[in-house]
Amino acid sequence: TLFYTDPFSLMVITRQGRIIRLYTPFRVIVIAGTDRYPMGALVYVNAVWQDDQEQLLYLIENVLLPYRLFGIQGG
Repeated sequence: TLFYTDPFSLMVITRQGRIIRLYTPFRVIVIAGTDRYPMGALVYVNAVWQDDQEQLLYLIENVLLPYRLFGIQGG
């Protein structure tokens, strides 16, 4: 589960129930391929935004993309 906090961080609830804060830039894996990125590619999120409907967007290489196209890999 993800929660928007500000453009430079994101609150995440892990599968173990821990709350962690990720600070940009953080790495994500493409889980739904796009014209720009193939499935499985690793890319960096430079900022986090919310649109008017409060949907999360990731700024990656100066392009805003829906967060649901990406997965956060646990460390």
